[in-house]
Amino acid sequence: MVVYKAMIKTIIRKLPSLISYIIVFAVFGTIIARSGSASNEKKFELTQIKVAYCDKDDSVISRTLIECLKESDILTEVMVYSEEDMKKLNDSVRFDIYDYAIVIPEGFGDSLVNGSRIDAEYFSLETSTSSVLMSRRINMYLADVETFLEAGYSEEEAADMAKENILKNDSEVDMVKSEKKSEKSVLSGLFTFNAYSSLMLLCIGVAAILEVFKDKDVKARLIVSQVSNTRKDVEVILSILTFGFAIGAIMVISSSIFAGKGADLSKIWYYSLNEAALVLVGVSLAYFLSAFTKEKGVIDMLANMTCLGMSFVCGVFVERAFMAKSVLKIAKFLPVYWYVEGTEVIDANKLGTIWENGFTVALLMQILFAVVLMLGGLVVVRKKEKYVL
Repeated sequence: MVVYKAMIKTIIRKLPSLISYIIVFAVFGTIIARSGSASNEKKFELTQIKVAYCDKDDSVISRTLIECLKESDILTEVMVYSEEDMKKLNDSVRFDIYDYAIVIPEGFGDSLVNGSRIDAEYFSLETSTSSVLMSRRINMYLADVETFLEAGYSEEEAADMAKENILKNDSEVDMVKSEKKSEKSVLSGLFTFNAYSSLMLLCIGVAAILEVFKDKDVKARLIVSQVSNTRKDVEVILSILTFGFAIGAIMVISSSIFAGKGADLSKIWYYSLNEAALVLVGVSLAYFLSAFTKEKGVIDMLANMTCLGMSFVCGVFVERAFMAKSVLKIAKFLPVYWYVEGTEVIDANKLGTIWENGFTVALLMQILFAVVLMLGGLVVVRKKEKYVL
């Protein structure tokens, strides 16, 4: 195990320069994960509008309108006797004390019955969505009252029927409850970002390690030592796998720590398995890229382009729910897609149902990509060894 021992010594010697990368990726990944997970817990929340009202008419139609609005919003009765009171009410809306205000004048109900509606006075912020929705509901109610009155219904019947229609049209939104979680946990966000962090660390680290063994003097010594190419390749692969799994363990531990005290770590072993599969992909990708050139700068550039490209396309930086289906179809031909798939399966399912919901496929696809990349790298290395010392 001469080559393996030499590689391990090289890894230990290069490790201090990699620590800074590990810290940067761990901290940056935590920021990304926390900003993109907790905020997604609720995509929509039903809110109540604060409405101030003054019913000077006190008719059946006006009272029923107020009752209708009270069903879904917070109403506060105010007294308006003068222009000064109107101004104060307007200011209350402008300063967000109320979201909306309505003053119903005397004779309002009679005007609807007689077919010559008197408009109520409204105060709202023009740019407010809530004010637009409130105005729409009031106008719908009044339009229905007029329709029913024209159809021959009494004032009481028209008001009640209009109220019933409005309440039917008010869509009460409930968050869908299912066995699968709709929100993304912080731990899942951290491991998702690890796709980019781990691949970059592995590519940078493996390139730095293999750079030593591309030196002509080192190659000449290996030839003199009569170490076979097969044995040399096996020991090189074992050494970079050792480095890879060490990086993977660091990423798992750091993700568990940065997830916070309240994080659910019951699925950490599944995340670790998924991370292990990603390590195989990362090591194989790094070996494949390193086989084409001796220049570490070129390898770092290729690795950065490859890792960034896959991260954008496969859902590391942008949630796959917001990505086009055509992009995701292409992404299925990339290993990072299956890593993200595995992370989402772990996060979305209960412990006993993870394997049966696609996690096995995600792992196998990553391993398949790793094998293909590693074999491709070995073929390139063997071909180059025949013509270049």
